[in-house]
Amino acid sequence: MTYRIVKTDAFKVFGIEGIISTSGDPNYYPHEGEFWGVVNSNPAEDSQYTKLANDAGIVKHPFNDNMFNQEMCKIHGLMNYNQINETTYGYMLCSFVAPDSNTNGYKIVDIPAATWVAFNADMPDWDMCKTMGELILYSKEWIASSGFEKADGPEFEMYGGSPDHGYIEYWMPITKA
Repeated sequence: MTYRIVKTDAFKVFGIEGIISTSGDPNYYPHEGEFWGVVNSNPAEDSQYTKLANDAGIVKHPFNDNMFNQEMCKIHGLMNYNQINETTYGYMLCSFVAPDSNTNGYKIVDIPAATWVAFNADMPDWDMCKTMGELILYSKEWIASSGFEKADGPEFEMYGGSPDHGYIEYWMPITKA
């Protein structure tokens, strides 16, 4: 796992929101992975994921970061942008708003200008939950000795790769300690 520091101007994302419960409330999703599964549950051509990917348009980075994997997926995960209460929060499958995006019917979130640390890892078997857990653990170890601290704000799971080999980045907002 490696990391880099990235600065961005404000930008927008849009997508499908699910509510995650940390207390086991059956009215909400128990974890992000189940939400991804539901969004992908119909046949591929009819899934909410496919509709969002088609509505994304021609996606370009809304920030200047030439280190991101060039085989970037159109859909990413957004978290920590919407705490509902102590035990529930919003999680979103999202895409960057582009000039040709169709955002009608989707939730739009404004992402403020920020400095991010982007941790990345390969996912040879596309095991997103395992790899994301390892990145979050690594990020906590990095923060403890980095001279930075986690800033309030949204966090991203950025995905890329091919059908056979995945790539993930965990973007966390930071400030100088």
